[in-house]
Amino acid sequence: MTSSRETILCQYRYDSLDRLTSHALPETPERQRFYCKSRLVTEIQGAMRYSIVQHGDQLLAQQRREGNALDTTLLATDQQRSVLQALKANH
Repeated sequence: MTSSRETILCQYRYDSLDRLTSHALPETPERQRFYCKSRLVTEIQGAMRYSIVQHGDQLLAQQRREGNALDTTLLATDQQRSVLQALKANH
């Protein structure tokens, strides 16, 4: 129970593997996280969704969807999964 002097700044939720599954700030939509094994693959907040496309340990692309609008960025990475270059369809 919170008293009238306490203010919640942020609320965090974790799954049974101790991975952050969601967090919420006051007056903003909750941000949810989804994993494949130990890797973050999708994050959703309201109508905005970010997803990572990968094959094994190789990162391939990032997709951002807001409503019906879809924006895809191809990723060139090194063996440590560091992004070296990003390429959008319109560039």
